[in-house]
This record gives sequence, structure tokens and C-alpha cells, in this order.
Amino acid sequence: MNTIYLSIGSNLKNRFAFLKKSITLIEKKISKIYLISKIYESDSWGYKSNKYLNLCVCIKSKLEPRKILEATNLIEKSLGGNERNYKGKDQYGDRTIDIDILFYGNKIINERSLKIPHPKIEERRFVLKPLNDIAPNFIHPLTKTKVFNLLNNCSDNLRVIYYKKKIFKENFKFIAIEGNIGSGKTSLTNMLSKEINYKKLLEDFLKNKYLKKFYKNKSKYALDLELSFSIQRFKIFNKINSNYYQENFISDYSIYKSLIFSRINLDSKKIKSFELEFEKKNLSIIKPDLIIYLDQKIEDLIMNIKKRNRDFEKNISKEYLFSIKKSYQNFLDNNSDINIMRIDNSKLDFVNNKKDFKKILDTIQPYI
Repeated sequence: MNTIYLSIGSNLKNRFAFLKKSITLIEKKISKIYLISKIYESDSWGYKSNKYLNLCVCIKSKLEPRKILEATNLIEKSLGGNERNYKGKDQYGDRTIDIDILFYGNKIINERSLKIPHPKIEERRFVLKPLNDIAPNFIHPLTKTKVFNLLNNCSDNLRVIYYKKKIFKENFKFIAIEGNIGSGKTSLTNMLSKEINYKKLLEDFLKNKYLKKFYKNKSKYALDLELSFSIQRFKIFNKINSNYYQENFISDYSIYKSLIFSRINLDSKKIKSFELEFEKKNLSIIKPDLIIYLDQKIEDLIMNIKKRNRDFEKNISKEYLFSIKKSYQNFLDNNSDINIMRIDNSKLDFVNNKKDFKKILDTIQPYI
């Protein structure tokens, strides 16, 4: 079986409906869709016209490249996509549907009517953005560069915006539990992992040699702490990349935790350099399909921290917990492309009350 990446776009009539129909026809005529990106909206590329909706998919097939091209051309024709209103010197045109073969494994084909990899991938942000959702570590056979690096280095200034409609019902393969210190992240991760049979990933924070030092002298050890946690998290989540489609995961933290805590622990100059480095690495990481955020009153957090009786946490102040809460809220409120389930944990006791745990389980059950 050959792994094939396709780019699909539409800028005429009901764009979303045409994308959806093309997906149905690809599954009927060529192959099951193994991976599908988010949908993104952007201006037309190379000429001025209607805005496009674009996405990328991964399929697997024994068909030869020429047969894949013939099949995609027939799908385009059936949806009116072969009729172009050409504009601009490079003969770009409006399309009800446009399907391009981006990659066919590592094959390189340079024929008049078929070029693989598809030309100018590295110049097109509207292609790289959705492609990075499903294949960040795929290496371009010609440039020998990973997709996430192509996106990171792309000079295209075209604005590519997340489009909230989704082709398929959500299927959350990777769930991350987030929340303040003492909110019950690890407890809920353990309980859900057992109940829904997801592989759990627990942050081994006690192995971080800077954590206890940080609580004694925050200004001195803040950067060392955040850098070491960030390295550790990227290392763990890189492992998910290779097993993402064979297993389901649930973790008691997300990669975004590094951003959220750095914004309260570091000064403005260090935050800027930290975030620049973070964003470069973040492009290559598979993101959680869902973040469950446990929101809890500060008074309850302090009580939970006292109960677990860790020496290095004894001096955590209300002010520090409030700043963490605020940082989480700012992040979650300003990232609408992330699926977030907010749970008011101050009204629940999911550890000791089975009914409370069932409420959480029932909420996520349709998506797993």
C-alpha cells in the first residue's frame, strides 16, 4: 500500500458542500480516508477572486500514480471542478473542486501532465497549513525537508484561517487534561484511561531537578525549569507522532502547558525568546484533539495541595494559583481552533462520587 497525500480546495458556490462531496467520492472511488486535516480559509493564490476552503487528506492505495490522477480528475469532473474560469498570467482559475496529488510516498515523477511532488508546495501556505495537521514530519522527497519546517520557513504572506466547520464527527484519539495545580488532572487521567482504554501519559514532574529549586527561588530557576519541562514534553509528545494512528492517548498535561506557565514564570524578554523557540518545535507535534480543562476555586486548590502534602508545594500562595488560573483562561479564550471542554470542578467530586465521574464520562463518550 502506498501512502498518498491529497490537497482539496473549493472557491465556488457552496464550498463546504463540495469539499464534503469530494471526500465521499474519494472514499468510494479510491480509498478510505485515513487522515483528514482541519479546514482552512484563505484568499485565492496567484490571482484575485473568491476565498478558498482547503484541506488535506491521507489515503492508502495500491493504485499507480496515473490511476490516482485519473480517479481524481473524474471526481473533479463529476462535481464541475474541471470547468475553470482562468484568471491571471499563470492560468489559475476558480473551481467548485480542485484535487491535487501532493505526495505519493517518496516517488518523484516529472511528466508533462503529472508532477509529483506537486510543484510549489513549499511556496503555498494554504497547502502547508492543513498538510502540517496530518503529516508534520513527512520529508519532501525533493527538498529533503520536513513539512513543519517548510511551513515554518514559508515566505508566503497569504492569511490562512481555521474554518470551524468539520467534515466528519469528531473522533478524539488524543485527550489532554489541563488545569491548575491541585485540580485533579492526574486523578481524572488515571480514571478515564482505565474506563475508556486509552494509553495514559503522566508527566513525571518529580524527575525535574529544577522544580524544588524553583519553589525556593523562582526568579533564579524559572527559565531552567520551563526549558527542561518543555524539552521533556516535546520528547514525550514526539513519540505520539509515530503511534498516533495505532493507539489512543490521554495525558495529564498538554504541550501548551509550557506556554501557559512560561507567561507567569518568566520576564517579558525571556518569554519572547521562549515562545519563538516553542513555536518552531510545536509545528512538528500532534496536538490534542480535545483538552479537558478542570476549573476549580482557589480555596479548593489550596485544600487539595495540603492534602497531598508535598514539601516543595507548601509555600504555594493564593496569588500564584490565581496567576496560573488567569494564564489558563487567557490561553483558552484566545485559541478558538482548539477543542476545549471546560468542567467546573468545584461542583464535582469525580474521585469519590461515581455519579460525578459518570457525568464527565457521558460528556466525552460520543467522541471516543
